[in-house]
Amino acid sequence: MAALILLSGFSGETAKELLTGQVIPKGREPVDTVPLFNLWTVGWNSDRLAHGLFGYWHAPIFSPRLGTFAFSEPQPTTWAVAPLVWITGSIAIAYNVYLLATLALNSLLTRLLLSRSGLPTIAAMFGGAMGLLLPFISWQLGVLQLTCLWGSLLMILGVMNLCERPTLRNGLLIGLSFGLTYASCNYYGLMFALLSPSLLILVGHQWKYGKLWGSLAIGVITAAVCVSPIVWAQLKYLAPDASPRHIDRVETLSAYSDDYAWHRSPSLPWLNYHFGHPGRPLGVGGITLLLAVCGLCRGILVRTNWTVFLLAFSTAALTLSCGTHFEVWGWSPFVSLREWCPGVGYLRTPFRFAIFVQWGVTCLAAEGVATLWEWTARFQTWGLRISRSMVVLLPVLAIVETWPLPSRMTSPPDPTRNENWMTWIREETEPYESLIHFPFAKDSSVASYEFTAEQMTLAFNYDRPLVNGYSGFFPDSHFLTKQAAVDFPGDFSEEAILWTGASYAVVHLKECEEWQREAFLKRTPLFHDQKAQVVIFPLPLPAALP
Repeated sequence: MAALILLSGFSGETAKELLTGQVIPKGREPVDTVPLFNLWTVGWNSDRLAHGLFGYWHAPIFSPRLGTFAFSEPQPTTWAVAPLVWITGSIAIAYNVYLLATLALNSLLTRLLLSRSGLPTIAAMFGGAMGLLLPFISWQLGVLQLTCLWGSLLMILGVMNLCERPTLRNGLLIGLSFGLTYASCNYYGLMFALLSPSLLILVGHQWKYGKLWGSLAIGVITAAVCVSPIVWAQLKYLAPDASPRHIDRVETLSAYSDDYAWHRSPSLPWLNYHFGHPGRPLGVGGITLLLAVCGLCRGILVRTNWTVFLLAFSTAALTLSCGTHFEVWGWSPFVSLREWCPGVGYLRTPFRFAIFVQWGVTCLAAEGVATLWEWTARFQTWGLRISRSMVVLLPVLAIVETWPLPSRMTSPPDPTRNENWMTWIREETEPYESLIHFPFAKDSSVASYEFTAEQMTLAFNYDRPLVNGYSGFFPDSHFLTKQAAVDFPGDFSEEAILWTGASYAVVHLKECEEWQREAFLKRTPLFHDQKAQVVIFPLPLPAALP
């Protein structure tokens, strides 16, 4: 319920639209491309699960290229909401339920971990609330996979269980947790693997016992088995086309330490702050930061493994989030990891490690709340009540300070408005014949692929392969097609388009530039949908009218 309130911003109408699939959240995304692309991902997972996962990796985009689903985050954890797609016929409903469940799990698991670490209820509840309100998740809400912190939290919980009872079952649970982490977000899976050595701090004196290491070994083997299908597909289909991210691009998307000293409070603008040059707002809020310092001091004095773990975990995440910007005497840990650790070279955005920094700091802040709560126990009667009221006020202010603005929404493409031309495709074309939609993406910006993401989602209504496509990586053939499509229709560009094997061109006249629209209207189409302003041509194109 709290997650629904967070997304809807206390608006009953918006909550109704979310639960009925009329809209999906786009967070702070400037365009609809990424949310629509993730909507398509949920739809493809549901579609393939209904077919026994037949052809799972061969998504009908970038035709005739095979294995195209491996070019992006597959997110097989969305299979959990596939029955909602089958029952309601709405991908958007399943998408919203998955997002709400993700936010709820982030909160519940954070609270559970804090309770297991021995914190009082008020501190655990505060941590759970902050797990729901992490500024990074609010900022990246339109990127579905980046909201999935729960897999990593399950793994931390598994390690805590293993330390108490080093059994085969708990070892298996750790491996399954890592598999869920990688399946829900490949980025977080790889990042958490880099941060996982800090989990050994939780082991404490248990490291002396061979049974614990045996259980950990079972966990590692289980994790390898769980992620192997995804890694196999990425090695087979993605690796031949993809190359490590260019270091200049990685540097642009690396955080600066100043970014963590900048926080924007939508609720309390007077609490906005930044020290140094403002960049990305990766701070957690001034009140939360003060509570974290208080919690860290308590942990150092008590010397709990949990506090030391949080400190090491957050520090490692902070260092890696700075990417190429962090150097020690000219040596960059992140650059070294790119060279020696498989997969790190494909990480484009190191600043995403910030989610682990923020989570660690908010858990330390919960320790700060526990410290203040325990300190008030020295007072008697009225002094106790007054002091504890003041302690309660601090976490409430921290929550208010970080409470985000209501998420912006976007509407999924409307099949009814496009029903005429989609019906023609279903009835007049063969399932193996591929289509190319115009206008084609003009450049590499996310905005230029918004139309493509819409058409990918609509394609579930007629089930034909598309030459168009959007993903995290792109096959080389896509760039050649894009270069030709800029001048299409034209003699040279038409010859290049024919190499894709497309049988039909679906032209959306409203979206085309004027010269392209006029060039198409000079030819006789197979079908003209007056309502949607869509014309369909065979390929090669018929001759232009004199």
